[in-house]
Amino acid sequence: MILRILERTAEKTDSGANGALVFMNKIEKGTERVSSGVEGIDKVTEGGFPSGSLILLAGNAGTGKTVLSSKFLFKGAESGGTGMYVSFAESKETYTHNITQHLGDQNRVYLDNGKVEYLDLMTVRDQGTALVLETILTEAKRLNVKRLVIDSFSAMAQGFKDPIDGRIVLHSILGKIVRNQGCTTLLISEIPRGEQRIGIGYEEFVVDGEILLTMGEHEGRFIRELEILKMRGTRLGERRLIFTLESGFIAVPESRDRVEKVDSRFSPPSDSPDKFSTGIYELDRLLDDGYSRGSLVLLEIDANIRENQNTLFITPTRTAFLSRGRGSVTIPSSGVTYDTISNRMLSGGFSEEELNRLVKICLFESSYAPDKPFIVKLNGENLKEDSEIFFKTSEKLSKETRQPVLSIVGLNNLLAHYEVEDVVRMWNFAAPIFKERGDLGLIILKPTDYKGLSSVLSSLVDVHLRMTRRHGTLLLHGVKPRIGLQIVQLDPSRGYFIPSLTAIT
Repeated sequence: MILRILERTAEKTDSGANGALVFMNKIEKGTERVSSGVEGIDKVTEGGFPSGSLILLAGNAGTGKTVLSSKFLFKGAESGGTGMYVSFAESKETYTHNITQHLGDQNRVYLDNGKVEYLDLMTVRDQGTALVLETILTEAKRLNVKRLVIDSFSAMAQGFKDPIDGRIVLHSILGKIVRNQGCTTLLISEIPRGEQRIGIGYEEFVVDGEILLTMGEHEGRFIRELEILKMRGTRLGERRLIFTLESGFIAVPESRDRVEKVDSRFSPPSDSPDKFSTGIYELDRLLDDGYSRGSLVLLEIDANIRENQNTLFITPTRTAFLSRGRGSVTIPSSGVTYDTISNRMLSGGFSEEELNRLVKICLFESSYAPDKPFIVKLNGENLKEDSEIFFKTSEKLSKETRQPVLSIVGLNNLLAHYEVEDVVRMWNFAAPIFKERGDLGLIILKPTDYKGLSSVLSSLVDVHLRMTRRHGTLLLHGVKPRIGLQIVQLDPSRGYFIPSLTAIT
């Protein structure tokens, strides 16, 4: 019966080896692309999936296969094309309810106006494979479908009496007839938990592309990962991406953000009565309005974080203070020069007068320390004396501005001059000073040879944040308080660059 359906359909198509060869040549030349509906995936696949290709989308239950395939269909409908979602798993009503929870109610219009046809085959899948195939082929041809999703091939294959029927479907119907209609197809495959095999076992040898969605852990936090195992005729920028189902389906390629020249002066979020804004809207929300007045904050930086990235959570806090006429005293981290900090402030819309009045940068005598109003010199030989210079500079700024002061200390720079025990003792002594003055202290910790230092410092501070990278994507999470993984990107929408955080959900 399956073969008779194929023969009847093939009479009206250019099927067979010749048609397949023509399609393969198009893929190799990379002449046409179809957007996946997800910008991050399009970025690493030269613009999307090859037009008319067959893509296997695999993963355990709950990994986001339905959301990604729906984004793919809605993107086509947005451009005026027609798509079809074939389901063996749920009714249209259930699908519509679930998908609007992820992608918003605005996409319902595509289901209502027929731009995305929903074909519910739950009740007919047990009535024979031939009827199922006949229904799919007839509807796809009638609607001139250009984007097709079959959810799932695993469920569809349960109706095959003979395993060879599955190969016939893939090779002849989806592999040739759908291609000749110019229909790009996503074939969803369910992976039972605990199993490694993708699909029934032969799909991956037939399809043009293969995407695997997984859920796991990174440093004890929930994470989602996407791996492009195969994409024929495509020079892949990256194969693994971090993604989230927060606000739909967002996949993030390697972070290559550079802070360019800003168009306007930084305007920070408002302070609450007992909190300082972090300068980052989403981080303020995660910390219940920001950093508490009189608190210490530890920002731990992983080894693979670039220098221009580890300042992403320092600069907004400093500029938030300066924007309100408050002062800032800094002992830079190793590798950060005084002119890096001053240039960042000047390019952020602050004047040289504000820089000289509100910013103090403490440099050791052993490093180059020019004679500038904002430079304070430390001897680098006596920690007690240097601590007194640092805190007196902060106290003087507080009196001059009549405002709290932000202290930023690159701990690795201190450890290059003093013993670790002395440095820890200094912070034990400093914590009550910050609390009494109502100031804010920000400690920057890069990787060191001192094991356990992070845990020791974490016990002293009020907030402990950690920046890491995975598959090139910049991530932030909270150790204290406990905060799940956040994807970090740069947002230029306000006329200046500021980190935006998206939770991995």
